[in-house]
Amino acid sequence: MKSSLITLALTIVVTVTGFAHSLTGQHQLQVSIEQAARVQVRQMQESIRFNEFEYIQIKKLTGAYLAAVQQVKQTTAADQQPERLAQLEAAYKAAIAGMLTEGQKQAFTTYAAAHSLQSLLAAK
Repeated sequence: MKSSLITLALTIVVTVTGFAHSLTGQHQLQVSIEQAARVQVRQMQESIRFNEFEYIQIKKLTGAYLAAVQQVKQTTAADQQPERLAQLEAAYKAAIAGMLTEGQKQAFTTYAAAHSLQSLLAAK
């Protein structure tokens, strides 16, 4: 189960990276996503207390998730976006939960319930 979640996350990262390179203004988008991912993971770190390896992996997942959200918002019809965004968020949360200990999972569940993950790009 854990390896399949990690494989799913890595697939998302590779797919999103390929799409991101083809976008106009890709560098600006990448910088924006990296900044948002860094802020998000730092906030999570305060609640969840994960180690350096987990921090790096979660930052990569968060960057891939935010890039995928941006891609969906740019390329998907408005009526299909909520469903696709919900799928992305579920996969993101599952991938992170698969990397955490039981105590960290509980803290992540509390954190995720208190913070809207999709709202990170709304301010951009």
